[in-house]
Amino acid sequence: MLTSLCFGFQRTATSVPSPIARAAVVRALKPIWILAALAVGVALLLASPPASAQETESSTESTATPTITLSVNPASVTESSSSIGVTVTATADEAVSSDVTVIVSVGKRGDSAVEETDYNVVRDFNVTVENGETSGTGTFNLSGTDDNRTGEGSESISVSGTATGFMVDGTSISMADADTAVRLSISPGRADESSSDIDVSVTATVGSTLSADLVVTVSVGKSGDTAVEGTDYDSVDDFNMTIEAGDPSVSGKFTLSGTEDNFAGEGSEIITISGSNSDSNFHFNKVLFRITDTDTRPSIILDVDTSTLPGSQTQVDESDGAATVTVKVSFPANSSVYSSDQTVGIRVGKPGDSAVAGLDYRGDSMNVTIEARSSEGTQTFTLNVIDDNYASEGDETLTISAILWSSSDESTITIKDNDEPPTTINLSVTGEGVENQTKLITVKASFPTGSTVLPSNTFVTLSFSSGSATSGVDYTQPTRASITIGPGKKTGKVSFDLVGLEDSIAEGGETFNVSGVSTGFSTINGSQITILDNDITLIIDTDASSDG
Repeated sequence: MLTSLCFGFQRTATSVPSPIARAAVVRALKPIWILAALAVGVALLLASPPASAQETESSTESTATPTITLSVNPASVTESSSSIGVTVTATADEAVSSDVTVIVSVGKRGDSAVEETDYNVVRDFNVTVENGETSGTGTFNLSGTDDNRTGEGSESISVSGTATGFMVDGTSISMADADTAVRLSISPGRADESSSDIDVSVTATVGSTLSADLVVTVSVGKSGDTAVEGTDYDSVDDFNMTIEAGDPSVSGKFTLSGTEDNFAGEGSEIITISGSNSDSNFHFNKVLFRITDTDTRPSIILDVDTSTLPGSQTQVDESDGAATVTVKVSFPANSSVYSSDQTVGIRVGKPGDSAVAGLDYRGDSMNVTIEARSSEGTQTFTLNVIDDNYASEGDETLTISAILWSSSDESTITIKDNDEPPTTINLSVTGEGVENQTKLITVKASFPTGSTVLPSNTFVTLSFSSGSATSGVDYTQPTRASITIGPGKKTGKVSFDLVGLEDSIAEGGETFNVSGVSTGFSTINGSQITILDNDITLIIDTDASSDG
């Protein structure tokens, strides 16, 4: 754009500027011309948009992407629908100038409805918008999967597309849950097994009102329940209740009578209450009715028999060796029994028994089984009695214990002692004394060979008396004079120093006596202690003397 600027100078007839004057005027006006030119340039820049902006605007107008929008009919189905024909319409913003092919895809990752799980696989297909038209259609078949899961709500299936030169806006299909939950509840929920003619109320409730009547068939009891129909309670026939259209629930009742079975330890037993309908889209919960056991656990009774002869016997002889013992466990008459096998623990012996395991007997603990619905059980075991050769221990007892749950009972077996106590003790001496010397002497006390032993200490008090040797003349009286024969032992001994005295008499060996006393023994055979003479006897041959 060109702009002309004109500056005029007024001339008069009487005055013409000189060259010098004109030059001065030019110099004075030059700054004004420059400012004016700048002002015009700025005005031109503001009035004309930049070339780049013009190019951008032109480019935007020429490259805007047209849009195709997808829609579906029907836009919603139920999961129980089968082979539903769904029409897909592709609509352009304006008539297309040539055929446009839209590739349609059904379903994508992240959808709440999952292909192959909630509906059939749908392959991609084409929808064509023909030249000069604004829309085109295509169809596909959709079959839902009834998964029998309640509470899912509606699930969504994406429908998307692509087309060359176009932006495609997708849509979705809503798949409604076809499953309806029917909630059962009962009141009361339990009763004793001895209860009779109990009215049990059953209520069936749906989450939303129904458009048609729903018949609910109620069943009482099923296979696998711990409470058995006809055994633990009277049989109950199936019955129907109807939830009418528009109503949320319905109630009915049945009568239940328990059976007193006399079986202890059952605990609570379960009856399953269930509902059903011929339409598989209705789903019912199960509720449990409990029958409480009123039978108390019976106490246990233990009987022990050590004899194979008629009549019970609870003793054995110490010399019996391997004795057969029969153990019987039972419940009291007219008491409850158990509906399953019961294992009764049997323990042989306990701490504090006078008969000691390993010393007086050997016997292992065991179990006795009382079979289901029975009131008793028996078991035999071998009691190995040890003949310990201990006299005077008397009869000894061991305890047999039976334990079942919190109940227990005991019985005792007596082991009769067969050992006669010894009545004789023999004393013997080892070592000899010597005049004018100190020697070690040992005195031993022994029960006779083949006799029994005693279970406790036997004390033998020794005493010494002069024989051919005289106390105080030939020896010093010993001061230690007691022997102990320990429990289970046959001998005991004591040693002491014997001091021989010098009498300067050649008299040969001399002895003195050792004897003893012990409570309960009638005979104690004593012994002697010898003191050897250290004096030399001179023999003078008088006949030889006179001959010389």
